[in-house]
Order: sequence, then C-alpha cells, then structure tokens
Amino acid sequence: MWLYFLSDFDSPHLPLFVNNVVFSRDGKALSRPPLSPTCPPELQEQALCLFATYGVYVALLDPSTIATYISYIRSWYLMNTGFTLAGPSTPLPSSSSGGTPGANQRLRWVITGLKKLSKKRTMRKRPILLHQLARILSKVDSSLPSHLASMFTAALQLAFQALLRKSEYTETSSKPFLPETSLTLDDVRFVPDILNPTHLLFTLKKCKTDAHMSELPEIALPYDPSSPVNACAAMRKYILGLGPRTDAWAQTPLFTLEGRPLKGTTVHGMVQSIMGSLGENPSEFGTHSLRSGGATALADAGCPEVVLKTLGRWSSECYRIYARGAFSSVMAWGIRMASSDAIRNSLHLHVAR
Repeated sequence: MWLYFLSDFDSPHLPLFVNNVVFSRDGKALSRPPLSPTCPPELQEQALCLFATYGVYVALLDPSTIATYISYIRSWYLMNTGFTLAGPSTPLPSSSSGGTPGANQRLRWVITGLKKLSKKRTMRKRPILLHQLARILSKVDSSLPSHLASMFTAALQLAFQALLRKSEYTETSSKPFLPETSLTLDDVRFVPDILNPTHLLFTLKKCKTDAHMSELPEIALPYDPSSPVNACAAMRKYILGLGPRTDAWAQTPLFTLEGRPLKGTTVHGMVQSIMGSLGENPSEFGTHSLRSGGATALADAGCPEVVLKTLGRWSSECYRIYARGAFSSVMAWGIRMASSDAIRNSLHLHVAR
C-alpha cells in the first residue's frame, strides 16, 4: 500500500487516506505522488502528524487506531522500499544538553496529546477522608488475622500520611519489584531507634517526578501513638512483628502477601470492598484515594500550599486537584462566603471607596 500526502502541508484540506486514494474535505479525489526517500524526514513526520490529527478530529477514528495504522505504514515502507518513513526513532535529548526533539518524537507527542484530548472525561477517584480511613482501619483490624491486619494497616496509613502513589509502596504492572528502585524492609529507619522513636524516615528510590528533582525525596513521619491514624506507630508495630532485622531485608519488599510483593491491585480491591461495606459507591474509590485523602487532610489542617506541594512531590500545580475539602469544610466555606459579614466586607472592599 502506498501512502499519499498533500504536497501543501499548510492546506486547510487535510487528507483522509482510504485504499490508496486521498480525499479532501470537499470529497474530491486528489492524486499525489507517494513519499520518496528524497523527501526530508521532518516533512514526512509533519505529514504524519497532520494525518493523525485529521484522522481523529475529522474521520473520528480512535487515536490508537491511527497509531497502529501509521506503524503498519512505516513497517511497509521499511520492508518494500528500504527506508524508514520519517527517519529512525531516536530518544529525546536530555534537558541539560538542549537541542531539538529526536526523530519521530513530535509524532509521538502528537499521538499522546490526541489520546488525552479525545479521551472521555472520567471522574477522578474520590479522596478517602480522615474519618473514613479510621473506619477502614477498624474494619481491617476486625476482619483479618493479626499479622495481615498489621501489614495492611501499616500500608494504608503510610500511603495516606506520606501521600504515596501506589507504585511507590506496592508492585504494579508498570513497576515490578526491584530492590534498586522499590522500597524494602531495610529502607525504613526509626529515629533514634525503633523502641523509642520520635519519627520514621525513608527515601523513595524512584518516583514519577524524578526528572524534576535534584535529589531523591526523603520522607519523615512523626511518631504519635495517641493518634488514631499514625503511620509511624503502625509501621513500628508491623516491623516489630517481623522479628529481628536480617541481611535479607535489603532484598525483601516492604510489604508482602503470601511471600510475594504486595500488589497495587490488592490494595485497590480492599479499599473498594471496604468502602462499599460502609455504604459508599466502590467505583468512586481506589488506591489513589489514599494519596488524595492525605492531601485533603493536610489542606483541612491549614497546611500551606507550598508545603503541601513539597510533601506530595508534585512538579506542577496538579496538587490542587487532589487537595479537595471535606464536606464539612465545603459547607463552612460556602456559608462563610455569603454570610452577613461577607456582604458587609464586599460592600466595603468593592463599593465604598
């Protein structure tokens, strides 16, 4: 199959490719010579980007379908003509070296953007609020054997209070357990010691925002055994229950279930099951509800935004999405914004000048 393109890439009549024929928007068939090895790779890539955009927004094709089609076309060109359409793929240059994007990087960016823009809007998982987490922990304690309850309560509280992503404390399909990049039992330190701690320390070896950080993030959590939710106290109980520290801890996942690394899907299922038993819609909650719930608890406690952003290791302003006020806070601020005092203040600030 030959792939045809409009020679004028700036034309408003972007092409639709069907069975070796190019159709403009007005339906008239256009005949154009196929791309050849003499066409500059950057123009080939630009044409593919236009084709992908047209396919999604005019032909209403799924971005994944377009990506697959382009992959087939590039494979065909390589096998039948001996040259790589739009040039061989090369990685992005490092941020320190500067330079232009690698070959096909713009095309990958376009397809990724099309996938995001064409995706149906989905509701983000609701945060698990502090009082809800306390009820979850109570359910876990009452329904599981003591050793499992100790492990799960420690994992849930750590995810909540340290604002962890699921890949940072569990094994996921995209991040299998590796001692070099995953948390192990040996990574957790109690200061000054586990018997009389003031706080817990651990360093995330790999996280989503590594590229934006100059050093690995170290997380400190205070010890407060009187609090119903305290990750340091829960982790202390869990670690003490494992027995004396051994050399094997450096190769052992922080949380294990039946001898294997705890999976994110397991925690996700547990959260949904318990929230369902508490009368909530299970589909509205998941592992990320712990992270957003921790951010919400910090915001409710009056945590400054710059501190909240640092604690959650956010490289952008998206932390504001996660820090959602609890219902009581929303109600209180809703009343406060339209109270008699607010009306008088508004009159004073905006009118009486």
